Amino acid sequence: MSRDWTPEELAAASSAMKAQGNMSYEEFCNELNDPSRAIYTVKVTLADGNTITTRINGTPNNIMKYYRIGNFMNIGRTDDNLSQIQTIEFLKAETPSPSHLRDNLLVTIGSRAACMDAAGYITLPAGSRREDVLARFAGDLADAWLGREADMSFDEYIETALAARFPSDNQK
Repeated sequence: MSRDWTPEELAAASSAMKAQGNMSYEEFCNELNDPSRAIYTVKVTLADGNTITTRINGTPNNIMKYYRIGNFMNIGRTDDNLSQIQTIEFLKAETPSPSHLRDNLLVTIGSRAACMDAAGYITLPAGSRREDVLARFAGDLADAWLGREADMSFDEYIETALAARFPSDNQK
């Protein structure tokens, strides 16, 4: 599987992803390059009075969708403990320093994930948070690659990581 995709293959995989209700390759690239995307520190207040303060990468709109007021979060450690989201407060925004190498890695990861999903090698998540899950995973994967010694090709590294994180339905 470690090879470059032809423009025709990428276009076909992008169309297949779009037809399945996922973002197309182009939409994924646009999402990653959105100028309002930053690392935000947010405080989420739950109905039971607990608060969660966390850092999250995304646009304000996508973060508000992820922590949608009225949705429930499972805050249990060993058993389910659902609590409703009451408010979300943006505490701080950090604009990541631009890195052309990192941007290229993100695009490569996104396109490879779309192609692997369309070919049946992996199964990307479905539902309303699928783009956030993949974008966050791609960001973490790119950062991990940049911070390590390269003992395998980048293609092999991302394909192995994608297959481990998003196994295909027939491999689960």
